[in-house]
Amino acid sequence: MTTQDEKAAEKRLQAGIDAFYDGKLDAAAEAFSDAEIRFRLLGDFKRSGDSRTMLADIQRQKNQLEQAANSYQKAMRLYKDANLPLNEAGSSLSLGHVERQLAHLDRAQEAYQNAWNLYVNQGNVQGQGNVALALGHIEMQRGKTELVWDVSTWISGNSIKQQMHSQKAVRWHAQLNTNWVKLIATWDCRKSHYWIIKLNRL
Repeated sequence: MTTQDEKAAEKRLQAGIDAFYDGKLDAAAEAFSDAEIRFRLLGDFKRSGDSRTMLADIQRQKNQLEQAANSYQKAMRLYKDANLPLNEAGSSLSLGHVERQLAHLDRAQEAYQNAWNLYVNQGNVQGQGNVALALGHIEMQRGKTELVWDVSTWISGNSIKQQMHSQKAVRWHAQLNTNWVKLIATWDCRKSHYWIIKLNRL
């Protein structure tokens, strides 16, 4: 591949970005798809993954959830080929969000756990926190608020034991427990409020 091919790929990527900010989502999606192919042929898996991720974001915005899920999976593979685990984790987290929107909760959990493992291996505590919150949302979506605590238990078994040397991780874990209390309290409050309104209307 030549420098001219690289410039053509960059031009298509920029065209996608410009179209996106102009609100022309179809044109942006087409440009990102083209850029992804061009960068992949150039062996630039990082920017190919970036292009596929932006395409996935547009597909998700347009409620094309199945297509978005496929695109995030492709982005994960590209980032893996580029040896960029944090980018791969981000795409896996986004995939989990889409699967959760589709009510594919088992698939969502699998994607979140994959993201979790990648974040743990990189020592990325913030990423772990994002995954933990997402796992809690799955249990809330299942209507099993008592199982939210199982998420904390699972985290302890899969990360904290691996990072006992990290005071930051310990502080994050303590904060996570506090957040779960708030999350459950908010959910219980809203549920109670709903039933009060419903009973008053009977």
